[in-house]
Amino acid sequence: MNKWLLISVFCFGSTVCAAQDEQVLSHIPAIGSAIKAFIPKGYDSVYSARGDMNKDGLEDVAIVLAKTVQEPGDENVNDDPAKDADEGYRYLVVLLRTANGWKLGGKSATAVYCRTCGGVFGDPFESITIKKGVMVIEHYGGSHTRWAVTTRFQYRGDAFYLIGRTDANMESTWDCDEQPIELTDTNLLTGERYRKTVTRECKHVLDKKDRVPKSPLVRLEDVKE
Repeated sequence: MNKWLLISVFCFGSTVCAAQDEQVLSHIPAIGSAIKAFIPKGYDSVYSARGDMNKDGLEDVAIVLAKTVQEPGDENVNDDPAKDADEGYRYLVVLLRTANGWKLGGKSATAVYCRTCGGVFGDPFESITIKKGVMVIEHYGGSHTRWAVTTRFQYRGDAFYLIGRTDANMESTWDCDEQPIELTDTNLLTGERYRKTVTRECKHVLDKKDRVPKSPLVRLEDVKE
């Protein structure tokens, strides 16, 4: 099943989903003295990544929030994404370190896919990493035909913006050294694009670099799948 269809099936009513997202994200403050101040009641951090994202020499943090299943009496932060609650909703919160604590750098209900959005292959969320100040989010899912999505966000003066994206569709089985694939990698800062297609017969039918028209960058909060 197509990844976009899986996501839309899970979120069967856009109005209901939007209302829930707004309710959760509205409880996240603009500033706080500790990370826990940015975690709404009933949610917990299930994944995090640290690194200097606004080039001020301080270590910032990106956290993924979800309702979690905890054993009675266990109040420790759950670092295992596989233990999300059944509904699988996840929220990304990016915090910038300050001299007095933390400030909200960005938040999103769509940047990290839900636990059940990966199809037969399972949970699609792979990781969040900070590489040279850029926040990189990776997803992977599907069944016989699998897909992978990598998005890259950078803090640019006032907010986080989507600066790059890689989309790939792959066959789970193949008979040649190189996996049959359709891949598109786009640098949204420069407009540079790379496209590659390898058939099931192991033929390269496309291996091309070109450019796409540059458009205004999209803020993290406005990225929609």
